[in-house]
Amino acid sequence: PLELSEQLIIVSEVALGLIGFDIGSHLLFGELRRLGRSILLILVFEAFGTFVLVTLGIYLVTQSWYTALIFGA
Repeated sequence: PLELSEQLIIVSEVALGLIGFDIGSHLLFGELRRLGRSILLILVFEAFGTFVLVTLGIYLVTQSWYTALIFGA
């Protein structure tokens, strides 16, 4: 199974490339400009939310703010 998974890496890479190419062919620049502000807000809140959740989770496990902030960052 390990040898097979190593041999199938190329198949996985090609599949991901095809998926990315297909998604890119459906994107419209005008639509991205129109959705720009909402996309930016979603990105900011996701990044901040991830930082907060990871920091708090690590703090609950280690009881160390230094370690929690390092992992949260």
